[in-house]
Amino acid sequence: MSCHNSPTNACPPPLRKHVWFTGFMATGKSRIGALVAERLGVPFEDIDHWIEARHRKSVSEIFSEQGEAAFREIEIEALRHLSADPPRVIALGGGSLLHPDALPLVRASGTLVGLWAKPETISHRVGKKETRPLLAGLDPHARLEKIRAMMASRAHLYSQADFQLESSDEVSREEIALQVVSLLGPWGSKVLSVPLGRRSYPIFAGDGIAHHLPELTRSIGLSGRPVVVTDRNVLAARSEEIATWRKSWGDDLLVHVFEPGEAHKTLSDLDGLFTFLLEHKVDRNAFLVAFSGGVGGDMTGFGAACYQRGIDFVQVPTTLLAMVDSSVGGKTAVDHPLGKNMIGAFHQPRLVLADSRCLETLPRREFISGLSEVVKYGVILDSDFFAWLEANAPSILERSPESLRHLVAVSCACKAAVVGQDEREDGIRAILNLGHTFGHALESLTGYEALLHGEAISLGMVCAGRLARLRGLWSETDEIRQKSLLEALQLPVSLPSGLKLDRGQAWEAMARDKKARGGLARFVLPTGIGRAKLIAGVPSEQADLAWEAIGA
Repeated sequence: MSCHNSPTNACPPPLRKHVWFTGFMATGKSRIGALVAERLGVPFEDIDHWIEARHRKSVSEIFSEQGEAAFREIEIEALRHLSADPPRVIALGGGSLLHPDALPLVRASGTLVGLWAKPETISHRVGKKETRPLLAGLDPHARLEKIRAMMASRAHLYSQADFQLESSDEVSREEIALQVVSLLGPWGSKVLSVPLGRRSYPIFAGDGIAHHLPELTRSIGLSGRPVVVTDRNVLAARSEEIATWRKSWGDDLLVHVFEPGEAHKTLSDLDGLFTFLLEHKVDRNAFLVAFSGGVGGDMTGFGAACYQRGIDFVQVPTTLLAMVDSSVGGKTAVDHPLGKNMIGAFHQPRLVLADSRCLETLPRREFISGLSEVVKYGVILDSDFFAWLEANAPSILERSPESLRHLVAVSCACKAAVVGQDEREDGIRAILNLGHTFGHALESLTGYEALLHGEAISLGMVCAGRLARLRGLWSETDEIRQKSLLEALQLPVSLPSGLKLDRGQAWEAMARDKKARGGLARFVLPTGIGRAKLIAGVPSEQADLAWEAIGA
């Protein structure tokens, strides 16, 4: 591999995972892939050539003798072999992703790059030589029509690529290869995708990665006008990120500023965003950048869901709570005096970028508050993660970049797995609300001012843990482990002195919670470390006893 001193040709970092190329036939996967491999200094494999070498027959011969179904089985076996090899660049066949096992294998082992071209371009390239078995023997008109039909039927597969580039005849293969290499660095910080079919989106996590936001948004097709939405505190503490974005997006980058805090998470404050967008003639091709904590992220997402009947947005959370919880899953809302998050919509972001460097300026109380949602994932879904939190509490409190990246990645993976099964909270997604029925009541009754959200959830988890033990769902040992971990992470486990709770009002508040049905409260309760379920029919007397766990 040769490297030069100019920034454009700078040596890329060592490849740690595979780079897979997907796309329709004749989009240049092999030629461009080989150029990328040369640039990265790693081997290149073409899956068709690999199969031909193993079977000593051409792909056309295998198709002719055994049929397409048999070839797809041969192809997936080749993919399994190649995915286990050391990092390299691999060109997939045009139909490789048709096998149901293919995409999970590819996603687990590297970055998936998509190449596309116009049907007319593909037909012209294919027509130069008759080597494509699925298009053999067709006249130019029939060939073009079949290409269009095949591309349409496979579009949902190619759209799963992490990013896509056009392979046109007007741009050289060398230029396209350089574009791919320049994007592999930023995409190397991707930790997972939220699996929602065509609305799937990537989550990035790392230290100092926020400056990649403009190129990442462009790589997923967001080409409209960006509008940054932040709050006054973030603007003061993290202006360097916005300054970096201006260098890429231009000095005229629009920035709208909210007042910080749950008390400003209202329809009135949201109306200020709409006025700002309309005054600056922002159209529906624009996208919003939620550069804030959970409050600003929720409001920005809801604003994006409503403005001109829905525009795109991305999440760049600046608090730990937002990184591990509210930025993922598409729940957007504002509060009402009678209930938290009662006015909102499901609207998924196009990407989430969690830069742990943003946590450097986060006040300690805010940082610790976010850890309650992290503990929640261990309690409801992942006993191994719970044990890791127990063992690593000191490094977490020190904000170790390595610990934070692992913490964010596992938390987001837990949430993404649930959201992928139940996007709109019709079933299993409700378990993500452990501690929230009690916690939301605490927030509402204290005017959203005495407790931070994560502090209220920590107290709510203690109450839920007690209620679970009262109902015989888990052991006293498990209850003590949960409380001890919360304490080790310096989260509150008892009601602060001076705060009083009217249990009658608390029961009414819980009956208005979003999980309630028919005016009756429902509770997410743990059944063991790593397991939980939704429980209905809890009498008010039992809930009263649960409040005693925090001294209420």
